[in-house]
Amino acid sequence: MKKNNLFFIILLLFAGAVCFTSCKDECEDVNCQNGGTCIEGDCECPEGFTGINCQTELQPDPCENITCENGGTCNDGNCDCQEGFTGTNCETVVDPCENVTCENGGTCNDGNCDCQEGFTGANCETVVEDSCENVTCENGGTCNEGTCDCPEGFTGTNCETVVDPCETVICENGGTCNEGICDCPEGFTGENCETMVDPPDACADIDATFDGDVIGVLSVTCSYDACHGAASMFGQKDYNVFSNLQPFLEDGSFEKRVLNGGDADNPVMPPPYAPEGNPKELTEEQLQILMCWKEAGYPEN
Repeated sequence: MKKNNLFFIILLLFAGAVCFTSCKDECEDVNCQNGGTCIEGDCECPEGFTGINCQTELQPDPCENITCENGGTCNDGNCDCQEGFTGTNCETVVDPCENVTCENGGTCNDGNCDCQEGFTGANCETVVEDSCENVTCENGGTCNEGTCDCPEGFTGTNCETVVDPCETVICENGGTCNEGICDCPEGFTGENCETMVDPPDACADIDATFDGDVIGVLSVTCSYDACHGAASMFGQKDYNVFSNLQPFLEDGSFEKRVLNGGDADNPVMPPPYAPEGNPKELTEEQLQILMCWKEAGYPEN
C-alpha cells in the first residue's frame, strides 16, 4: 500500500513540473519598449522603432525633404553645391569677383583682373618694365608692349618688309592686279573681275525707223538715181518711198542683198559697180542702223 502511495506522489510531482514548463506565459519576461506589443514572445514595434524590444529609434532620411538646385547634391542633409553656386539649396550664384582685389586701377572680369597699361600680375600688383625700350619699329611702325604695330603696306618683326599688295589678290577673267586692285578687261567688272558686264545696247541711240535714220542710209547707198532712186534709169522701184520697199522687206530679199552680202539670185547692195561718188559697200555705222531697223521689225516711223 505504501508503494502505491509513493508512486502516486511521484506522478503528481512530474505532472506539475510539465504543466509549469508548458503553460508559462511567453510574454511574461518580454519588455517591449516605445509602445511595442508582445505577441507570442516577440515584440511588434510601432513605426519609427526597431530592435528585439523596440528599443532603437529609426532615423529618418536626412535628404528626404531637401532640394538642391543648380546641380547640387544632398549629403547627410546638406547640399554640396557645384562650383559657382552657394546657399542652403545652392540657389545663389557666386560672384567670381567677390574675393578678388585688383590693384593699380585694374578691374575684375569673371574672377580675373584686367590690368591697366603698365601693370601685370594676378592682382595687377606688378609694374611692367618698358618692353619697348630696345625695340625699333621701322617704316612708321609703333611699339606696343614690345611688339611692333605696322602701318598698312608693311610687315615683319620691325615692320621692315614691304607687303606685296597683289600677293593675296586673285583677278579673274584675264584681269591683272595693280597695287592691290584688279584692272578688268572689257566686258568684266567687280572687285576680282568676276562679273560679266551686259553689253551696251547698240540700238539705244538709233532711230531705227524708215523715216528716222534709215532713209538717210538708203538715200546714199541704194535709192539714188542710178539705182533705186526716183529717176532710176532702170525703172526700178523708188526706195525713197516705204511702200515701194515694203515687198522686198517682207520676202526677205532686202535682208539678203543689203545685210547678208547677197547671193546668186539677190546681188549685193550697194553694188560693187556703183557709179563714181556712190559707196560700193556699207560703213559699220550704216550697217548697224539697218540691223537695228531689222530687229525692230522694219517700222516706217
